[in-house]
Amino acid sequence: MSETYFEYADETVTAAEQYSEKIAARIRLTEIISALDILLLIFLIVQQQIQHIKAVRENHILSKKAYLDVHTGLPNKSRCEDLLNSSGFITEPLCFVMFDLNNLKEVNDTLGHAAGDSMIANFAHILRKVVPEKDFVGRYGGDEFIAILYDTTSGQADELLEKLHATIKQYHSSNMPDAISYAYGYSYSMNYKDCTLRNLLDKADHEMYLNKQAQKKKR
Repeated sequence: MSETYFEYADETVTAAEQYSEKIAARIRLTEIISALDILLLIFLIVQQQIQHIKAVRENHILSKKAYLDVHTGLPNKSRCEDLLNSSGFITEPLCFVMFDLNNLKEVNDTLGHAAGDSMIANFAHILRKVVPEKDFVGRYGGDEFIAILYDTTSGQADELLEKLHATIKQYHSSNMPDAISYAYGYSYSMNYKDCTLRNLLDKADHEMYLNKQAQKKKR
């Protein structure tokens, strides 16, 4: 074979190698771009998940705030109403207790609204402390509170109310100017057929009214 042939062959091989290198470079570049695209996609997905988690958490916080009485830290009337409205007929032993502060207006008029607010907050704190954690305690109105005692007999409810009275009395011994007076009434689910929480509230409210009137007669 002639020298020209070998020169031509060398040029062909060189050209092929150069072309192969260009193709390989393009492939590497494509792989790098693909890898970057994948990393970017993963980053965007992670960011979306983080934003979603933040949104869910913020919505949960806002939801809790919407149902929270800021002054007492207890569930507010909206939460109480939702609980009352969502209740069907009650088949288990349950006590519904209604509380009303007797002397809030008098405290507001004589000592000022700050003293009245303090009395509300202190009563709420004591009530939540006395009532077991499994049970519901909420602020139903300005000076009204409710407690729902689940899986509780009327005898156990009486014991709890006695404990509340003793705790309030102990509180008075160190806070004489901030005396808390309250009326209460409760209803027991097993005493009624086909009753709801709303029915029990009405009956407890009536019993509370009778208790308040009885206290007035003793003064």
